[in-house]
Amino acid sequence: MTANIRDVAERAGVSVGTVSNVLNHREKVSPDAVRRVREAIEHLGYVRNDAARQLRVGRSSTVGLVVLDVRNPFFTDLARGAESEAARPPEDRPDAVFAANDLIAMGVLQGLARHGIRVPEEIAIIGFDDIDFASAAVVPLSSVRQPSQLMGETALRILLTEIGDPDRPAQQVVFEPELVVRASTSPAA
Repeated sequence: MTANIRDVAERAGVSVGTVSNVLNHREKVSPDAVRRVREAIEHLGYVRNDAARQLRVGRSSTVGLVVLDVRNPFFTDLARGAESEAARPPEDRPDAVFAANDLIAMGVLQGLARHGIRVPEEIAIIGFDDIDFASAAVVPLSSVRQPSQLMGETALRILLTEIGDPDRPAQQVVFEPELVVRASTSPAA
């Protein structure tokens, strides 16, 4: 049977809180208690369960990544970069998913629901585009809204301008996105 923090506390003759302090805030514990806890950990073969700790404190450092097509070399490189930066254990569930678009986010939402994983209590989801269906999802989806109609109007206006004056310098337009927070990233009040 695997040793737990209570077993360590009992063997060391200290409280569970003292064991926790040795593991997290050693400076708060006397050297003698630290020594006894360390000896108990070694004797029992105790291994800290970071997944349980993350569930208890409601926070982890795990990140998930959803891409459109893993066969696309761009997304493969993007995933490699994210993976090397995150250095996360593969068995941990992420705290949140930021999907490339709302349709992917809604697919993730559906898959999580099928597996009994509650959104946002256990994992948050956010999409990109803020399509009409985002607000109508079973759990209304938070999303990054783009001004899609304005983007279309502006693209056509620039195209027509460039057709009328081919020597005119190319024009660049930057659109400001807007974060739309809904139930998929914040617990219901």
